[in-house]
Amino acid sequence: MRGGPDVDLWFERCETVRLNGHSGGGAAVRVTRYRGLGETARSGGDTTYRWAHVRAREDLAALTPPWFHAGLDEVAAPWPAQPDALAAQRAVFDGAARCCAELGWSGTALRLRHVDQLVVQGRAGVRREDRRRHVSISLQTVVPDPSGEGGPMLRREVGTGEPDDPAWGAAVDALVVTLDAQWGRADVEAVQAGEWPVVLAPGHCGLFFHELCGHPLEGDVVASGTSYLGSLLGRQVGPDCLTVHDDVSSPHSSVRYALDDEGVPPTTVALVEAGVVTEPILDRASAAALRRRANGRGRRLSYRHPAIPRQAHIAVATGAGDASSLVAGIRYGLLVLRLRLRHVSIATGDFSFYVDEGRVVRHGEIGPPAGACLLRGNGRAALERVEAVGADVEGYLGGGGCGKLDQGPLVVSFEQPSVRIAALRLTPGHR
Repeated sequence: MRGGPDVDLWFERCETVRLNGHSGGGAAVRVTRYRGLGETARSGGDTTYRWAHVRAREDLAALTPPWFHAGLDEVAAPWPAQPDALAAQRAVFDGAARCCAELGWSGTALRLRHVDQLVVQGRAGVRREDRRRHVSISLQTVVPDPSGEGGPMLRREVGTGEPDDPAWGAAVDALVVTLDAQWGRADVEAVQAGEWPVVLAPGHCGLFFHELCGHPLEGDVVASGTSYLGSLLGRQVGPDCLTVHDDVSSPHSSVRYALDDEGVPPTTVALVEAGVVTEPILDRASAAALRRRANGRGRRLSYRHPAIPRQAHIAVATGAGDASSLVAGIRYGLLVLRLRLRHVSIATGDFSFYVDEGRVVRHGEIGPPAGACLLRGNGRAALERVEAVGADVEGYLGGGGCGKLDQGPLVVSFEQPSVRIAALRLTPGHR
């Protein structure tokens, strides 16, 4: 490996601590540590990529040019015997398990993941460092129905880019309490088939805009000419109340970095501004292809992968009101609490999502939990039909990560207030 004006070097040291267990038992601990170096070389339209494992300071020195060596003694040093994150992780995990046990949720699965990553990026004789950390916890349980039998499988996640925040443990406790309060022991009601008004609840439903606005506006897709939004840059596709950014600087973002994986500082990317398709998500290569400036979205899963244009934190700008006010006036419809992607066509915008959790809306009131169903539509039509955006914004760390081009799961997060869409098609009976 080498360094030069057309070569990007990327060194990564990463430690991941995982705890998995159940509310009634202990946690299994898994620690993953690795170091490695990647090199991306570009010559005209051709790009080559190589990578190598790094086990010692001497390996790194042999693989890189002298200007890349300085200051790497610490990151190439032996790993400490005990991960620094382990004690804090156990405390948070035990707190969540205690809450679940007190609620009588036997067999509830818990998962906690702590990632601590240091990257060193170099290009044309200049090297830069960045450290990224995040923590996520997920709880999965079956809430009993009124008869005492097993009801729907429910899942909740919470995450942060500030793992040392003392409020982290309290946030996990609140997560369990929220899940219990939202579901209780209510009967499930089947959803009526047809096109009905839909309100997307805050937080998790940011996945909707990640899929329908984010992926179609990633630079490589736009440059290929296969994006249903890429051909609409500068055109109105939604109401003035709809603004969607990719913004790692947001206080709700769990994805934080000072430099992307090509050494470019991230800027706020205005995907849709007041209903107008405005700007794509760009790494260096797609920026050059589109004759634009890179905006700090060249991201990679690890040193074994080249950087490609990727989303980081999708943020829907706030309006006024909350979910309760947005459902007012709806004769019949659905409040969607959690979505799961079934399919989306970047070329046409056609999509379908599984509604893992929702509430039936009748006569402007939020009613019982909704039965299993699919949410279907077309991206452009859905954006045009956005009627209102609330102020009740919540953040969410994508529990499963994003898997573009088999580089996954790469951590992404969302923030979204409640959003009302005039009509989407509901098909009951799908889980």
